[in-house]
Amino acid sequence: FISYCRMSAHVARRALRAVKSSSSSSSFSFRPSTLFTSPRAALGLATKPGSYARGSIPFLSRRAGASRGHSTSAVPFNPLARYSELLESHPLSTKAVSAALIAAGGDVNCQYIITPSGSTFSWDSSRTFRFGFLGFVLIAPCTHFWYGWLASTFPGTGALAIAKRVAFDQLVYAPTFIPAFFMSVKLLEGTPLQQSADDLIEQFPDIYKTNLLVWIPASSINFAFVPVKFMVLFGNVVGLFWNTYLSYVSNSMDKEEGKPKDEEEKKKLV
Repeated sequence: FISYCRMSAHVARRALRAVKSSSSSSSFSFRPSTLFTSPRAALGLATKPGSYARGSIPFLSRRAGASRGHSTSAVPFNPLARYSELLESHPLSTKAVSAALIAAGGDVNCQYIITPSGSTFSWDSSRTFRFGFLGFVLIAPCTHFWYGWLASTFPGTGALAIAKRVAFDQLVYAPTFIPAFFMSVKLLEGTPLQQSADDLIEQFPDIYKTNLLVWIPASSINFAFVPVKFMVLFGNVVGLFWNTYLSYVSNSMDKEEGKPKDEEEKKKLV
């Protein structure tokens, strides 16, 4: 309150001087900005260079109003723009967090879909945590550096450059990453190393063929139209729907054959 009174007195003195000066001149031009040439001095505060623009009043600014919860005419919050800023300032950590959330969300969706009709959905939180953990420490770092290497090694958006990226992605990266991810899942589940290796040898051909059917067109779109910083996010979203689709197909096949599979076989399909 005292600060407001000081400011009001300061404004009044400025206005009185302006009126007195106008009486001695033939022309008078009133400029309101001149009343507020030193607002910090009017409030009895120490002047700090660069604190705000000359002639402005801090508590009337949009930023100050927004900080107090008042409605302003500022630009609405844009989540995609904010995410893009985080990708510029913290690329790897941002991709890791988004990959973890998408992987965990995809696993919850998969578990829900493979739940038999008429049964109560039972959420396996430890499995969801494992998928989220692998998304954070394995999927995001690998794809981040891999996509960066592809973009720098085969620059451009021409057909030849995209074809080279897709070829390297499916012939070099996929045969390496799929076993790494598969073995990580098995080991985190507590499966012995030898049994995990045997399961990988048995299931890898089918997994890789499905990978080619899904990821060749998805990678072509990713490399042709998606900026490099968003490629990991695009791949995670496609992976979410891919895992969900595989779970749905396996569950539909079980119903058609009339021979429901046990939970262990369903987990292998996912």
